[in-house]
Amino acid sequence: MLWNGLSILRTNKLLSLPPSSATLQLTALRHPSLRPFKIATAALCALIFATAMSGGLVAGLDAGLIYNDFPYMGVGLTPPKSELFDKFYSHVPADERGEHSDLIWRNMLENPSLVQLDHR
Repeated sequence: MLWNGLSILRTNKLLSLPPSSATLQLTALRHPSLRPFKIATAALCALIFATAMSGGLVAGLDAGLIYNDFPYMGVGLTPPKSELFDKFYSHVPADERGEHSDLIWRNMLENPSLVQLDHR
């Protein structure tokens, strides 16, 4: 929504300028030296979006009640390794090699310890 609003304001500003001045501004925005800044800005927006979405998972699982002393999660900055990818959250039986095919993504979405670590 913010992106659309800024786009409308930019378009309105460009339409109020003389055509030569508007062309110069648009050319300046397409300069190759701005590419790293645009990539960094998009990456930051993606990270903020992922943090906000994982915050919904933390709230839905009540994961904030497990480790509520920031920045520590128990005795360290991360929970114990045994809690991160627990086989309890896998709903697919182990195959002949003893591996669960849904172990990673189920834990990322359903394991409160890992969801809270992702959110942090």
